[in-house]
Amino acid sequence: MCDRNKMIQVTAITAAYNAASYIENCIQSVLAQTVPCRMVIVDDASRDDTYAIAMRYAEEYPDRITVLKNEQNAGAAASRNRAVACATTPYVAILDADDWWQEDKTERQLKRLAETKADACYAGRELMHADGISTTKIVQVPETVTYHGLLKGNVIPCSSVLMRREDALQYPMTHDELHEDYIVWLSMLRDGKTFAGVNEPLLKSRLGETGKSRKKGKSARMTYGVYRYMGIPVWKAVYYFCCYAAAGCKKYAGARGKK
Repeated sequence: MCDRNKMIQVTAITAAYNAASYIENCIQSVLAQTVPCRMVIVDDASRDDTYAIAMRYAEEYPDRITVLKNEQNAGAAASRNRAVACATTPYVAILDADDWWQEDKTERQLKRLAETKADACYAGRELMHADGISTTKIVQVPETVTYHGLLKGNVIPCSSVLMRREDALQYPMTHDELHEDYIVWLSMLRDGKTFAGVNEPLLKSRLGETGKSRKKGKSARMTYGVYRYMGIPVWKAVYYFCCYAAAGCKKYAGARGKK
């Protein structure tokens, strides 16, 4: 049952699939936030101990953590949407099960939203090895982003985004075969929503071998698919794709990334 305590402003939204090796670190980072947060975890029919681990925390922190389980694998987009529907706080913040937050992440972002009156906030990230050790690679982000600017490359790390729950409901994630988060950010910006960035590594992003964006050729095809889904004419899509490719080479120089 979803918690109804209205004192907390932010709910972490986590879709988890076969994340038993990492999810404790993810959960603990939410519990350690300097402003209290809730968390809704949707286990997407994992085949390992993800659900059991998450339930152990839900039993220990019943007012903070809610765990739902998909009987069949539904994908990250549908699982996140289910978690958003369960949340009752004014804000939601996406967090992948293999990533984690710096302890003041949500506090810093709420402050940034108050200062800028933006609709959503994102942050920089530090790339981590699979064992949780830092690669020392920091991916910086701009303080703000526009629709046309974002078409040149998705600079918004999904696990860093904090946004109004009402916007997350209005712009649900779809199309797992594409970059579903990229579609949401572009759709919001096109409709006049605003984003503000915190250019500090408030997100710790674990490198992985199995993420759907891990294979750069596949990720490139998905990115071009996003352009076409958004109705971008072919000639413009080719231009934006070239910008994306150039930005990607610079972004991941010296580091291996999953997203």
